[in-house]
Amino acid sequence: MRLIFDFRVIRESLGVSIDRLIHNRFLHNRFLHNRFLYNRLLRDRLLYNRLLYIGAFAIAVLTVLVSSNLSPAQGMQAIEEPTSVVMAEGWQSRWSDRLEGIEELEKIEAAKNASGDRQWQNLEFPAKLTKPAGAKLLWLRAALPAREWQHPSIYFQGLPYPTDIYINSRKVHQLTPLVALAYNKFERYQLPILPLEAGFEDNPLLLRLDISGAKTVALGDYGITEVGSHGRMLQKFIARETYRILGFFFLSLGLFSVLRFYFRKNLKEPLWFGLAAICVGIHIFSYSAFAFLTFNRPLFWYACRVSLYLIPVFIYKCAEGVLEAKYRRTVQWLWKVHMVFAGVGLILNLTDWANEMAVRPYFYGLTGISMGIALAIAIHRAVRGNKEAKILAWGLGISAAGAIHDILRDFGLIFVGNLSLYYWGIFGLILCLALIVELRFVEARKQLQAYSQQLEGQNAELQRMHKLKDEFLANTSHELRTPLNGIIGIAESMIDGATGKISNQQSANLGIISKSGRRLAKLVNDLLDFSKLKQNKVALEPKPVGTREVADVVLKLCQHLVGKKELQLVNKISPELPPAIADENRLEQILYNLVGNAIKFTDSGTIEIAAELGMGNWEWGPYALRAGFAYEFAQDKMGNGELGIGNGETRGHGDMGSKGLWHMGTGRLGDWVNGDQESGGHGDTENKDAQVEAKNSQFPPEPDARPNSKIKTQNSKLKTQNSPGKLVITITDTGIGIKSDRFSRIFGDFEQGDGSTAREYGGTGLGLAVTKRLVELHGGEIWVESEVGIGSRFTFTLPIAGENQKPVLPSKDRNQEVSKVVETGLKNGWDNIEEDRFISLEDAFNYAARTASSKPRFKILVVDDELANIQVLANQLHLENYAIARASNGPEALALIEQGFKPDLILLDVMMPRMTGYEVCQQLREKFPAYELPVVMLTAKNQVSDLVEGLESGANDYLAKPISKHELLARIKTHLQLSKINVAYGRFVPQEFLEFLNKESIVDVQLGDQVLQEMTVLFSDIRSFTTLSEEMTPKENFDFLNEYLQRVGPTIRKHGGFIDKYIGDAVMALFAKAADDAVRAAIAMQEQVSLFNVERLERGQEAIAIGIGLHTGRLMLGTIGEAQRMESTVIADAVNLASRLEGLTKLYGASVLISTHTFDLLSSPIPYDFRFLGKVTVKGKKQPIGIFEIFNSDPPDLKRLKQETNNDFEKALHLYEEKEFAAARDLFQKVAAANPQDKAARFYIERCQVYQNQEIGDRWNGVEILDTKF
Repeated sequence: MRLIFDFRVIRESLGVSIDRLIHNRFLHNRFLHNRFLYNRLLRDRLLYNRLLYIGAFAIAVLTVLVSSNLSPAQGMQAIEEPTSVVMAEGWQSRWSDRLEGIEELEKIEAAKNASGDRQWQNLEFPAKLTKPAGAKLLWLRAALPAREWQHPSIYFQGLPYPTDIYINSRKVHQLTPLVALAYNKFERYQLPILPLEAGFEDNPLLLRLDISGAKTVALGDYGITEVGSHGRMLQKFIARETYRILGFFFLSLGLFSVLRFYFRKNLKEPLWFGLAAICVGIHIFSYSAFAFLTFNRPLFWYACRVSLYLIPVFIYKCAEGVLEAKYRRTVQWLWKVHMVFAGVGLILNLTDWANEMAVRPYFYGLTGISMGIALAIAIHRAVRGNKEAKILAWGLGISAAGAIHDILRDFGLIFVGNLSLYYWGIFGLILCLALIVELRFVEARKQLQAYSQQLEGQNAELQRMHKLKDEFLANTSHELRTPLNGIIGIAESMIDGATGKISNQQSANLGIISKSGRRLAKLVNDLLDFSKLKQNKVALEPKPVGTREVADVVLKLCQHLVGKKELQLVNKISPELPPAIADENRLEQILYNLVGNAIKFTDSGTIEIAAELGMGNWEWGPYALRAGFAYEFAQDKMGNGELGIGNGETRGHGDMGSKGLWHMGTGRLGDWVNGDQESGGHGDTENKDAQVEAKNSQFPPEPDARPNSKIKTQNSKLKTQNSPGKLVITITDTGIGIKSDRFSRIFGDFEQGDGSTAREYGGTGLGLAVTKRLVELHGGEIWVESEVGIGSRFTFTLPIAGENQKPVLPSKDRNQEVSKVVETGLKNGWDNIEEDRFISLEDAFNYAARTASSKPRFKILVVDDELANIQVLANQLHLENYAIARASNGPEALALIEQGFKPDLILLDVMMPRMTGYEVCQQLREKFPAYELPVVMLTAKNQVSDLVEGLESGANDYLAKPISKHELLARIKTHLQLSKINVAYGRFVPQEFLEFLNKESIVDVQLGDQVLQEMTVLFSDIRSFTTLSEEMTPKENFDFLNEYLQRVGPTIRKHGGFIDKYIGDAVMALFAKAADDAVRAAIAMQEQVSLFNVERLERGQEAIAIGIGLHTGRLMLGTIGEAQRMESTVIADAVNLASRLEGLTKLYGASVLISTHTFDLLSSPIPYDFRFLGKVTVKGKKQPIGIFEIFNSDPPDLKRLKQETNNDFEKALHLYEEKEFAAARDLFQKVAAANPQDKAARFYIERCQVYQNQEIGDRWNGVEILDTKF
């Protein structure tokens, strides 16, 4: 059986395809990691083979040692000496019920010999003895054989109990077998081989066995005591331990599997298999005499027990991956139970609460049960055709057979000689598991081969599609130029008045058209240039160009990009610099891309263009070596700096370094050389195998530039162009900066500093890619220096013109064209947007729902970062009489809503700076449900996944740009109507009711829907409303109730409740969260009524009073009625009880009454002013309830009096419940005298008088029966 994974097979089968795919640029990065891992596996193959060779060598050596004599001399001697004698016969045994020594035994023997009573019985090995009740010792004796050996020794076997050995009544040895060892008895262990002294023949051998912990006594199961030459006894001792060699095999196999898992972590089975094999190996090897004699004994004692208990855990973990999902739960329970047992068993052994022999039977029982279950599952799956289950079933069967044999042998039920099958059974199981793991790897290898072939085909297809994409972009972009030219030209001509005078609004709209067209034209030009550059079809027209004049033109062109930013564009190129050799148009494009990029990522500060002469003709300016690098050549930075210029040799000693620099042109990171640097002639410098150490360098201080910009460097080769000289041009900004790990990527195709949807700034990622290639076409190089939060500096080089070459200045036509573009661009900013299309912020917060014509005007918030999109939407919505508010990004929109502006609908762009539309919508949904505030997403992303993400984030609708006007208006109208309908429904059916029923909309509610919920019921009623209403007309009644309910309704909602129904002047509200919410709402309602009474009294109207009752209980919320007419309601005893408590407020003169159950549910009663009013039985209830009065909302004087008399009131109430009516009446009268408005005290005074005049039975418990309606 092949147990070792052959890596050569993978190498041969995949070598060709991997070598072919590794050079493919689409999958290059993807294969780098896999190839690295693959090569690492191949590189470590020799290590694995060495491990196996070492293990095999160790096994072979031990086998040779066991099967051979110790030495040739000893071998010859052993042949000449007599053979060893097995002492199986001639033994006698005697039981003892106390731990006696040899002296006591001799005395007892002497006395009994005199009386003729003998207790010694004959015994032959092997033997199984039944232990008498109370026996603690077993004495064995026999005569030593009469043979002559040169070095006689006795080898004690088959004695699994602590044994003291006596020869001629003298103690000569103490034998403690491995099975009888405990943690604190390691030092007692000695070799079971005892050298014998001369003249030992026929001497009596006496053994004292401590059997106090045994139930039955088994002797000779694992061998029989033997006498012979010392060399022969040692040989037999070693031969007995030969099966421990299996431990080395298991350890090697387990370590190999764990290492295999380390390199293939997607397959867990090798890990569990390896750990199982390691545990088996440790247990086999550690539970041997070699281990206890050679290594740290406590360590191996721990290892022996831990490894034994953990073997089933890892075996079942390995089997878990073989079986189907429905059986894995059972197997998981098996290894978890064994894991718990392992922990408990180890603790018991370590603490001496129980020795190993006491714990092991339970382990055997648990292992037998779990193995039976696992075997049954494996057989069941094997019968159904699972190949791996068949192998597992064989392994478990073999292991179970060996374990059952050893268990039965240990319990004395069978005896087949000195043979242990458990380890060989485990060996068979491990081999089966190894076969399963190997089959998994073979399958993985086949899949890897299939994947490689599939990837190779896909790679070819990707190459073909990539070529088609380039052709499509080039052709499409070229065709877009013609219509764009027409759009831009006509728009600008209309602005100039070619079709007559136009209004400011028309000019602004045309300006947006022109700006959008130019933006698209720039993108088209970038795509065309990108395509041409990739195909090397760009032809330059190099000529001397004045860089300062070109920079002036570019800064003018970029001025309109600044917008409202506080930015200064500065040209710091000296007019004294010589001209550069460049294509004027392409140089302008390079600068425009770099300056435009800087404006995009800079909110405030300055953007500067500077230039200086660099190295090329070995003429040194104030700074050294500027062609591709920048560092300050100063004595204090370099220590002892030397610069040799005669033969092109440059030396520098000291520390030179840089921070945060990416050097383009060759595409390599620039480096500084620390040490000697040699350069060839003609300015060609090359650094060979230099070790680079960047330290503490700075760039030469440009005017107002950052002196400490951070630069990273790596090893590369430094080369300079062989040209008359270089002009180093730098664009410096004070923007957000670039992370160092992005330096090498920002010049790539379609790469951006932040490519996610939520990137702070827009763009396609083509500008820098085109710029880099244009610079390289000019023979220059480009690199970036940046520090996050401080800014960036892009630098590129151009060749310098000769001394006699004059610069070509921009033509007059070009200057006029630039002026026209600048003028048009400046007119098309946010300042010239049509403000009359939008409502102001002040209007947004105070906007009326209806205009003077009473036609409803819905408020729509447009959120987009593009001016053109906002203006288009404003134009379309303005015609439909919508009131429009705008926000340029997500945080601005959320802040507007947070300040109190609530639109009727939101049009939300997805791709915006700072926060995506998805994130904005998710935050809106935390406060406003979809039915209340519709959100329609507008985006250029039109994939199905984008639509799903938008709807999952909470959007009501999703439209892809460009959007049809009629479709947009139709959807807006539909969502507004649905929203208003849902809001209207919510006025009749509370939204909380739908939430409890788990319904999204009222249309989902069916007759009979119901849910059981614990809530606090608040029931309030206006006192004497009937009398009050008789004095008002029906209209005045409606107006009065609406005015009253408009005050208490919001108060209930503010405190987390919702109104279930209005019952005339009564209100029933429900509170689902905390009872405190309901109590606080009741207090606030009473305070609102007090404010309402102030207004009524000012109008000459009568003040009103309300009573409130609260009770908490389980309610049934649901719908009742019939198919054509149904309503939501609450049915429960708690509702009736809350209503009864409200009625009792009239009796007790209280404003708020709550039940004892509600009082007990309060988080803390401290914030409330309360007093206990006693227990009552109300109408419709048989069980009494306790009542508490909450008087926080009482007038200040009344509240103070109740607080002062509360102690007397509670004492009087206690006396009343104890039937001491006279004493109670006196205290209640004292309370009433102090507080004449206390109706509760007067009520109890009357009850005391009544009960004093009546005979009260023993069954009276102080509970008032109030079964009438108050």
